[in-house]
Amino acid sequence: MQAHAVFNFLYTFALVAATVATHATGIMALGWGLIRYEIRASRHFKFLHNLGLFIAVIAVLIILHLIEVKWWSLFYASFGFFPDQSAAFYFSLTTYATLGYGDVLLPRASRVIGGVEALTAGMLMIGWSIAVMVRLISRVYDQRIEVWRQSPSDK
Repeated sequence: MQAHAVFNFLYTFALVAATVATHATGIMALGWGLIRYEIRASRHFKFLHNLGLFIAVIAVLIILHLIEVKWWSLFYASFGFFPDQSAAFYFSLTTYATLGYGDVLLPRASRVIGGVEALTAGMLMIGWSIAVMVRLISRVYDQRIEVWRQSPSDK
């Protein structure tokens, strides 16, 4: 096995670990905040309240994803794959989001790193965030349906 391939594997593994650790920490903190918030929020269950909750959760998730993109872009820039941090961040963002415009590319010998970023950092972390949103929305809808069932009918 070539030294370059070992280098790519080790650094890619470290980046995946940093991405998962960042996402897990952020999701756990978000869950902790939502549990604390739910105690106070149960008395104020209105449309604008829920809308604000959804916006706040999505904002936190976007920030998490941007932090993860930054991890990868710092790696790309620090090893000179791109001329500056701006190009590295742009490449990482389009790769993470699995857009892959192709206007900025990694050097041929390191392109597999971009694929790993798209697969693990992008698709899996975005999927994890979607699961969090589906859980939150389902819970809010279930609570709303329960409130509607308990309210007197308009017969």
